[in-house]
Amino acid sequence: RTMCETASTASSRARVDSFLSAPAGHAFVVFGSSGSGKTFLMSKVVVEAAAANVKAGSGWKGCVCARFLGTSAASSAVRPLLLSILRQLKRVYGKEEALPVEFVDIAILFRTAVTEWPSEAQPLTLLLDSLDQLDDTDAGRRLEWLPITNLPPYLRLVVSTLPDHADFNCLSRIHTVLRATEGGENALENHSGEVETISEPIKVLEHILALHGRKVTEEQMGAVTEALAAQADSKEGSSVLWLRIVAQKLIAWRSFDGVRHAVLASTVPEMIVDLLENTERKHGRFLVNACFAYITLTKGVAEGELLHLISLDDDTLADVYEWWVPPLRTAPPLLTARLLLDWHPYMTLRGDGSGAQLYSWYHRQFWEVLQSHLFGGVDAGSAVSSSQGTSVESFGAGAVRRRQRHLELADYFSGVLAGVA
Repeated sequence: RTMCETASTASSRARVDSFLSAPAGHAFVVFGSSGSGKTFLMSKVVVEAAAANVKAGSGWKGCVCARFLGTSAASSAVRPLLLSILRQLKRVYGKEEALPVEFVDIAILFRTAVTEWPSEAQPLTLLLDSLDQLDDTDAGRRLEWLPITNLPPYLRLVVSTLPDHADFNCLSRIHTVLRATEGGENALENHSGEVETISEPIKVLEHILALHGRKVTEEQMGAVTEALAAQADSKEGSSVLWLRIVAQKLIAWRSFDGVRHAVLASTVPEMIVDLLENTERKHGRFLVNACFAYITLTKGVAEGELLHLISLDDDTLADVYEWWVPPLRTAPPLLTARLLLDWHPYMTLRGDGSGAQLYSWYHRQFWEVLQSHLFGGVDAGSAVSSSQGTSVESFGAGAVRRRQRHLELADYFSGVLAGVA
């Protein structure tokens, strides 16, 4: 219900479907720019692969194992990821092997499990979305743990990743392996598929609005069409992320508002900055900057932890209690609740194994832009165009702000502020 098929997504999916339909002996790589819709495509493939593995009247045929990396504590590092997959495969294939402790042994068992346990009666379809979202623990993004070639006929392996980046080069590592064993320089072209920009963006936008029970006037849709035309050269307007942000803006528009001031004819980073600045005006700059800094600098933070952290931030409390002094100087719980509710479409909730729900950014571009905006471009200077103007001095100030936030997080989680460290 939430997936809207277009000619471009159907074309990308057809390549994956063709790969899954016959033994290949190698992995298939889905790649594309940030926000292009790789996760959408992988989700669609997972649903259809699961449906195809059901025999009429006889239950499951084989196993479909899917992981969307970076969305949970168990999928953000390679060690818990492999252990999670191994536990599932042990149940499916009735194996009794004890799970090892050392990572080298875990990787060996994983390779054995995916290459030797599947059979004609119980094939395995393994789909790993966003390899680039793994951290560098145990050299996860070097991909030495992942069998890419010489795969058995009963294993189908589909992975997705971003193109190479300063922090990772998953795509070129896969390319190197494929080139060495699967057909020279054309290996990546023959064994991969690039996610194309969406061919019918207005159709997708109307679909997202319909899911929220909303429509827009002809005047408002005309403004969106003009914004799409302005992005034609960069193709940014045809990305899933751009459309999702625009849809969230349109949901807040009323029919009698006409075309509101919200920026449409801009890039994704510029729209994120616009959202952030509007949020600062609504909720207060100190509160927004503190909460978003804590979310950005951690792998996830609970709502209760956010409330405690801003209750320890003097600037935020001074801004909140500008006109009176409360008997108990702590941040009201509704402050964080309202802020998180407004930004719920751009966040993801994941568990940490303890039952807590942690807030984190659902897309890499939010993390990159907020790094740049909150800390003056530290480690993310290219996220926002240079036209926004970041001076050399602001980089130093940004580093100081970043260090201060890290110290606050360290003191809180180590128990120093509670006097128990």
